[in-house]
Amino acid sequence: MKRPVIGLLEHDRLSILARHQAGQELPISAVPAPTGVVDAALDLFEGLLIYQNIDTLMQATTLMTNHLRSPKLERSPGRKQAVLYNIIMALQCALAFGERHASRRDKEGMSNTGVLVNVRALLQDAVVDREQPIREAAGSAIGSLVGVAGGQYVNNQTQWLVDQLVQNRVPEGRAGCALALSCVYERIGGLSAGSLLRTMVNVLSTLSMDPHPIVHFWSLRAMSRIVDCASLTYSPFIDQSLEMIVTSYLAETHETDGGSVGSANLRGDLPAYSSLCRLLHALIGVIGPELQEQSPNQEVSLMLIHEFGQDQQDGLAVEAIRCTQQLLMFAPNIVDTAELVSTFQTHLEAGHGPLRIATITALYQVVQRDAALMSKLGGNRLVEILFGLLDEDPTIDGVRQIILSWIQQTSASMPAGWIGLCQRIINKSTTAPKQDAAKSASNGFQDDEGQSLGSGSSALEANAPARWRTQLFALECVHAVVQAVVASGRREHFDIMAAKQAGLPVELLLVARLSDLIKMAFAASTASTSEVRLQGLQVLQDVVVVSWLHLFGLRPAHG
Repeated sequence: MKRPVIGLLEHDRLSILARHQAGQELPISAVPAPTGVVDAALDLFEGLLIYQNIDTLMQATTLMTNHLRSPKLERSPGRKQAVLYNIIMALQCALAFGERHASRRDKEGMSNTGVLVNVRALLQDAVVDREQPIREAAGSAIGSLVGVAGGQYVNNQTQWLVDQLVQNRVPEGRAGCALALSCVYERIGGLSAGSLLRTMVNVLSTLSMDPHPIVHFWSLRAMSRIVDCASLTYSPFIDQSLEMIVTSYLAETHETDGGSVGSANLRGDLPAYSSLCRLLHALIGVIGPELQEQSPNQEVSLMLIHEFGQDQQDGLAVEAIRCTQQLLMFAPNIVDTAELVSTFQTHLEAGHGPLRIATITALYQVVQRDAALMSKLGGNRLVEILFGLLDEDPTIDGVRQIILSWIQQTSASMPAGWIGLCQRIINKSTTAPKQDAAKSASNGFQDDEGQSLGSGSSALEANAPARWRTQLFALECVHAVVQAVVASGRREHFDIMAAKQAGLPVELLLVARLSDLIKMAFAASTASTSEVRLQGLQVLQDVVVVSWLHLFGLRPAHG
């Protein structure tokens, strides 16, 4: 039900690779033929349903209901679930399409009482189903149906969902209704849903304390969606929600190792703390700049972010970083940047996957705000860690942007430091043992990721330098440093006499590192990789520019 049975060759990776290497045409279809037929039918149903007359709509919805009640499906529970999922997905896609594209006249057919009764019955049965994908599709479809039908249906459907949340004792049913309630609010939202917001908040806050993982997890998810949609309209409920987060965080039933033995697996799949932190992120967005002022909300928010950030769960740490980004945007004065940078260094060195990506995104925000402070706190060590990430994965997103932004903001005051750092990165040895490199060379193999800047006789290649893509980017950084210094118009970097008169150390000037620029340019221009050679020529051109400015361009008028 969740995914098609993969039994055809077009799904076999080895078969695809073999065909590609042999020059054979790859299969056009990305899914098995039976699945493709069903998908195509769903696409057609999505675009046509909303435009049908009332008789056709009644016939189609009645056929769906009768088909689900067929005795043949009762003898095959798996097939019944698959049919139910396809029907709910068909309705969800069709309603979403009608909500976006259909005119008011086209929507009148779905507002017909008979059609509405049939569709509503199908969705209400599905939203309390035990299977999560079916509940999610039904919840989204209920929200779209509100957008299409509107009017009295909004109050009726909302009241039915609230009644189910209060009366239904099946955890999956309550979870599905909580999600559907948030979908309804997303469709009507703002002032139109003002009268319903208090009821939704009270009900979901109560469910968030339910000991069952499915119930409190989806209730918290629903609250987060409502807060995001309500925005400033949610302000009257901020105190209540923050208190609920603290209470839930202290409850044993919400702990990863707490609660009953029977729900241990569910707690691992549905972590409550991550949902609590996501709700906190939404609340901080509503509080906004008010966090700059000393208040109970500020204290509670900082305390919760600190507690969530100290947790060892990667998912929770990611959500805590997102909350910190909110603080940096609305109230940067209350963030301990030194502690934050230290934490980011730990995440970059020990983290992986989403945690590392979230850290990179937040670090870019910090660099954009105050690169000079980052230089004092992180220094060369942080830059070397970032270059190390490029060694591991040259395609990692965000690292290059951080370094280039850092260079653009600080290289005018410290070009010598950046050039020296880039030179060390270029000459840095790889982690591969030298004997492995020698063995590869003797066998006639050469790793494209391990090509050096220089030729076989260069000192860089003899030291087993870093991978060529990282070296290429380091050369691009050298070029960016020279460009930033020239654009700044600071004469002291090209005029030693002016620098001495200003009391600046000569070794910190750009012109003082001219010899290092020449070494890097000539070593790169003899590399075995064409991209590195071209960038080496660019650095050589920078040397010419710096030399020309040193001799003629930025001297005093009387010189």
